[in-house]
Amino acid sequence: MGGRPNSIDVQRIRDEVQQLETACHGFDDQTLSPTVCTNIASISLRKLLRDGKRGNTAVLTHLGLKESMTFFDGAIHPLKSDFPVAHCGLAGFSASRHVPNMDSVMSGLSERPMMDFETWWNSAVIWDSQGRTFSRSDIVLVSADKDGGAHIDASLPEEYYDLTVDNSLGRLGGFGNQWKSLGSPVPACIRHIGHEVLVSLATHAPYAFRSKHHAHALRTGRLKAAVGPGDGIVISGFAVHGQPASADDALDTEEGERQ
Repeated sequence: MGGRPNSIDVQRIRDEVQQLETACHGFDDQTLSPTVCTNIASISLRKLLRDGKRGNTAVLTHLGLKESMTFFDGAIHPLKSDFPVAHCGLAGFSASRHVPNMDSVMSGLSERPMMDFETWWNSAVIWDSQGRTFSRSDIVLVSADKDGGAHIDASLPEEYYDLTVDNSLGRLGGFGNQWKSLGSPVPACIRHIGHEVLVSLATHAPYAFRSKHHAHALRTGRLKAAVGPGDGIVISGFAVHGQPASADDALDTEEGERQ
């Protein structure tokens, strides 16, 4: 599909972007539960990105964007391909929860790392303690199709169940001698993937946003890990964050510095 999209196409992608942003802001501000945010965001991501086997067309495919644009790779990748321990490239952690990385990967970089859709969608970004890997597509599609997004299956894939219920990442949080599992990393991972998609769309298709100011801020700003008021110290990739920051605050700060 060539040329500028028509008004119906623009409205369609704006509606999906608005829904994704609603879920992301709800996660950051903690005005929605992580489960609700994940359900909303996973459905939006699926509709934007996945071409179904029954002829269903992703919004980005319909608009001719999925193959032509590149996607922001905000994952923290292991230093070696045979990384021997569990690692989540999409989310860091605090003493109480998993925290989406956002732009943590940008520390020391002048340009965003970008990649083609197939590589971005299907490359491993999580390694659990049993050596099993998960891609962005694994996380988004199981969440949307089986774990409460659009459907709830009676049983989940074993590796996904282990990741979300049995803590196969092995992450623990707490204080003193009180330690426990941080629970499922999927909500934080979905939030991070949402950020990557929004940044990518702001770069290649700013018309997907109702506000040009917001698209510009997403494209040029830098968001630290989405640290909440109760998080304290957050380990995110190779960075440590200690101050609360919401997505709106970070974007407003970046915009103000440029003016």
